[in-house]
Amino acid sequence: MSLESELLSCAMEAAMAAGQHARRNWRRRTEAISLSPHDVKLKLDIECQERATATIRKRFPKHAVLGGHRPSAGPSAHASRWLWIIDPIDGTVNFSHGLPLWCCSVAVRRVGATIAGAVYAPLLGELYAAGPDSPATLNGVRIKVSDVSSVERALVLT
Repeated sequence: MSLESELLSCAMEAAMAAGQHARRNWRRRTEAISLSPHDVKLKLDIECQERATATIRKRFPKHAVLGGHRPSAGPSAHASRWLWIIDPIDGTVNFSHGLPLWCCSVAVRRVGATIAGAVYAPLLGELYAAGPDSPATLNGVRIKVSDVSSVERALVLT
C-alpha cells in the first residue's frame, strides 16, 4: 500500500471512529460544556476527537494532530511535517438540535499541502474520501461534479 493510500485509509477510519461514537451516543447530544447563541461545545465533541486522535496515533504516532476541542498530546504542529486536522462533529449546532446534517471530518497535510481527507455523515450513511492518487468517492463509488454550468440552474447549499 502506498503512503498516500495508507494516509487516506487512516483518515477514513478516524472519521468513522468519531462518527460511530457520536451516533452510538446520540441521546447525549445536549450535554454541553459551553453555549453561545450560534455555537455549542459538547462533551461528545471532545470524546469524538479523542476517538479520531487515537485512531491516527496508532498508525502515525509521530504526526501532529490538531482538533478544535482539546489540545493534543504528541508532536506540535510546528515540530512535525505532518499535521492531521480533525473536526469531530462538524455541524455541532445541528447535532445538538437533533438534525441529521452533521459529519465528522479528518484531513492530513504535509508541509502545508492537504494530502488526503475523509468526511463521514453517520446518520446519512455517507463516507466521502479523496486523496492525490484516488478520485473523490462516496461510499467507495467515484463521484463527479454536476454538468450544470449556469448558476441560475444550479442548486447551491452551505
